[in-house]
Amino acid sequence: MRPAPSTFLPVLAVALSGSALAQGADECVNAIDLGVGDTSFFFDTNNCSDTGVAATNSGESDCFLSADVWVKYTASASGVATFSTCNNADYDTEIGVYEGSDCSTFVNLGCNDDFSGCGLTSEITVPVTGGETYHVQVGYFSSFTSVFGTGTITITETPFGGGADECVNAIDIGVGPNTFDFDTSNCSDTGLPATTSAESACLLSDDIWIKYEAGITGMATFDTCADNSFDSEIGVYEGADCSTFVNLDCNDDFCGLQSSVTVPVTAGETYHIQVGFWNSASSGSGTGTITITEMPSGVPSNNECTTPAAIFAGMNMIDSTGATSSGFDGGGSPCGTGINQDVFFVFDVPSSGDWQFDTFGTSYDTILAVHAGSDCSATCLGSNDDAVGLQSQVDVMGLNTGDLVLIQFGAFSGGVGPAMLNITQTSNPCDTPDGFEENDDCAGAAPIADGMFAGLNVETDDNDYFAVTLADGATIDASIFFVDAAGDLDLYLWDPMVACDTNVVGTGFGSGALAIGFSASDDETLSYTNMTGATQFLILEVDVFLTGVCNTYDLEVMGTGDGTIGTSFCAVEANSTGVAAKLEGSGSASLANNDLVLTLSQAPAASFSVVIASLQRDFVPMSGGGMGNLCLGGDIGRGVGGQIYSTGGMGTFDAPVDWQAVPQPLGPVVAAIGETWFFQAWFRDFVGAATSNLSNGLGVTVE
Repeated sequence: MRPAPSTFLPVLAVALSGSALAQGADECVNAIDLGVGDTSFFFDTNNCSDTGVAATNSGESDCFLSADVWVKYTASASGVATFSTCNNADYDTEIGVYEGSDCSTFVNLGCNDDFSGCGLTSEITVPVTGGETYHVQVGYFSSFTSVFGTGTITITETPFGGGADECVNAIDIGVGPNTFDFDTSNCSDTGLPATTSAESACLLSDDIWIKYEAGITGMATFDTCADNSFDSEIGVYEGADCSTFVNLDCNDDFCGLQSSVTVPVTAGETYHIQVGFWNSASSGSGTGTITITEMPSGVPSNNECTTPAAIFAGMNMIDSTGATSSGFDGGGSPCGTGINQDVFFVFDVPSSGDWQFDTFGTSYDTILAVHAGSDCSATCLGSNDDAVGLQSQVDVMGLNTGDLVLIQFGAFSGGVGPAMLNITQTSNPCDTPDGFEENDDCAGAAPIADGMFAGLNVETDDNDYFAVTLADGATIDASIFFVDAAGDLDLYLWDPMVACDTNVVGTGFGSGALAIGFSASDDETLSYTNMTGATQFLILEVDVFLTGVCNTYDLEVMGTGDGTIGTSFCAVEANSTGVAAKLEGSGSASLANNDLVLTLSQAPAASFSVVIASLQRDFVPMSGGGMGNLCLGGDIGRGVGGQIYSTGGMGTFDAPVDWQAVPQPLGPVVAAIGETWFFQAWFRDFVGAATSNLSNGLGVTVE
């Protein structure tokens, strides 16, 4: 039961005319003060009058409601505040919120009638600033009639994390180098209308503001590289007044998705720093740490491992004039702290391979250290003092595309000044063929089954091709993983009976491929389902899009196979039956079980045939003057199964494989686990005259 209105009269602390009003004040100028921060307040609009359009202090022109009561509160912190009667009132409510302590000048922030999930009750969330006063108007949803009721309005604040949402409220973090943990959750976008935002200078959103006083005259670096949970952007502004400060610089992606800005500063001057999401057209928030470091005038900006300068492959002229000794050692041996007057560079490896870093051409005694990483957390890869004369050289093996390398250049004693820092690739991964070469066209495609094939390489004019078998109704999913910056790769799936090879039919979506992974970004993926009603023998092609490119990649294939053992490969010619002979495997590929059986089918009836074997693939069309294509190369053994077979009346036979005695030219050999053996059936045929033909090739990897 609701208490009688008189129960609440002592709480109002205001004089009310006419009939006693319950909780709340009938006019804005008499709004009940609820204090600071989160709170709740029971209201009763019975006997309340409609503030009316004539009452200019009511804000009715903004929120059209009647029989209203007014309260006010002070925000305890900057952030957002939610004002709610959600499912906590006995009639159809509306809420209006206004910023300002003066009812004649306050600004309407928003109104809500029926909030989602709250039925006929209301809820509204608005940005608030710590210490500011906000008026809240609660009443019936319509200004054309009055309905009275009771309820509870709840005010809940969600403060911003570290930082302030507007430049004018920027958090002062003091003088000189510092770190500051920030949280942009719930931050609003400063927006173009707010002239203090300098959004025209740095286009970012969901921003927070801090300020600091420079402790030195020189250079200061502001970065989020060490710890940040979202894609940040930083803007730095010179000046204590947000309405007149000057934008010095902005940065989006300096270290991955994180940011770093280095600008000149003057001791005693105030600088504002804006940190937010990189894109002003969308939103993103998170937590992070901004680090401020300072470097006095005359000292190179890359004097510390925190601020390395970008450097590229080739011969680089550098200058260590003014450098001090950092004491950085990359975690210790084989590097040490004996590098004097050192400067730092970060190298983004453009292609996988071995790289040489040297100081040849420098006039003074140098020491060089190379570290894995891009900042002070980097770990030592190698160090050298005198490789040739007084100059230094460090060789690093097996770097991958996209690796970041921190280079530390310094002197043995006190040498500083202009110098040379040379970076040269000493090996190209494509100089060493991967295990599937020579799979350089559709005819020479290497047979594969499901799995991950790592460490492959491909270059312009030497695309890679792989043969896969796909059962009717099955779906193949294939992906290549690579770094696009080192060379754009694309992935194609072909039916060689229709079209095959980008070098022959062209590239892109009009080439006739069954499926394509074709973009200008890292990695490609394709998927295809066989709906033909029969097993398909298909070709995957890895194509290099640009010229003069070598790149490395990993290939992942899932969904292949037709329930048989082995992978079919190689183009097959039709025989006198009108179709191509087919060689398949059954049993298992197990060396221990030794139960693999090869079955030839769709061959001419009553034809003599032998099964051949080799550890190498090849492609020899019209082999031996016959009609078939020889798909094996290298040392080829004849007589798998120990005999010459007849295809009988059905054009078929079975040939058991003995892994302990695989035929080879110099005698039988024992197969080894991990070896891939390639088999093919040769048979006599008659097409107008005596001839011969061959089946498809079948690759089986011994398990």
